[in-house]
Amino acid sequence: MTINGHRLIIEGNALRIANVEQEWYEDIQDPKTFVNELAKTEAKADVLSFWQRLPDTQPKYSYSMETKPTAALTKALKKLRRGWYYASRPGQ
Repeated sequence: MTINGHRLIIEGNALRIANVEQEWYEDIQDPKTFVNELAKTEAKADVLSFWQRLPDTQPKYSYSMETKPTAALTKALKKLRRGWYYASRPGQ
């Protein structure tokens, strides 16, 4: 399902949680409008989970917020390591 150009993943049975599939790369600029558009769909998600990009540590919105430790470089380093691995094995 796509809303405002963002592809969503919806997981769960009793509590259905919607996440932006590429949340590491895509930000929801207007959560209120996004929630309204999501409510119009057949998905019927109970919760929309999105993150606030670093370095902003103070909440921008009046929604409930959980803080989670984030290794900001983890994905980039894994991608770089994978690239080095395949670059060192030509022809495969």
